[in-house]
Amino acid sequence: MKAYRAQRFAIDQFKGVRMDHATFIDCDFSATDLSGAEFRGCSFHDVQSGKSCNFNSALLKNTLFDRCDLTRCTFRSAVAPALAIVDCRAQEADFRNARFLPIESDGQLLFASRILRSNLSHANFSGVVLDGCHLQGNRWAGAISIGTSFRDALLNDGVFHPFDWSTADFSHADLRGSVLGDLNPREVMLLEVRLDEEQIASMLLRLGIVSPM
Repeated sequence: MKAYRAQRFAIDQFKGVRMDHATFIDCDFSATDLSGAEFRGCSFHDVQSGKSCNFNSALLKNTLFDRCDLTRCTFRSAVAPALAIVDCRAQEADFRNARFLPIESDGQLLFASRILRSNLSHANFSGVVLDGCHLQGNRWAGAISIGTSFRDALLNDGVFHPFDWSTADFSHADLRGSVLGDLNPREVMLLEVRLDEEQIASMLLRLGIVSPM
């Protein structure tokens, strides 16, 4: 198992490279090109020292993080078309102003960015546009979403408790199957949001409306 500590990597050192079960401690990936790279079972956070890695302003085109520990890593202003984060730990990760852009060809959406079945507790998504992204099965407890756009995103089977719904745009998002916590429909604009029957019944109760038996 390869281990890297406190290294600053060359701009294309990991472009298109697959890394399995590698350990990165306090490493600097900022402004590097990680296009097509695959990181599987890798750790970018050291529990003992608390130090994590820096991906600020990195190019993450078609980059995959699969079963990785991204706790407290920073992705500020990263450019991330078709980025995939799957089954990862990303508590307190900082994604402020990252750009999760889709890959398009001839006006057709080919690949949207994906964050799936990951722990995003207390992660910071302030100012991030996640429109149309696949974001199913994540834990969002305490995640910061000031000015975040989730328009048309797939947010199924997530856990949003506790979560401040008032700071983000969820227009046209699909929330079916998610635990919505203390979402108050009186305070949040839910323009054409997709909900399942159980969620709708809960919303009606919050509004003081009892559906007939």
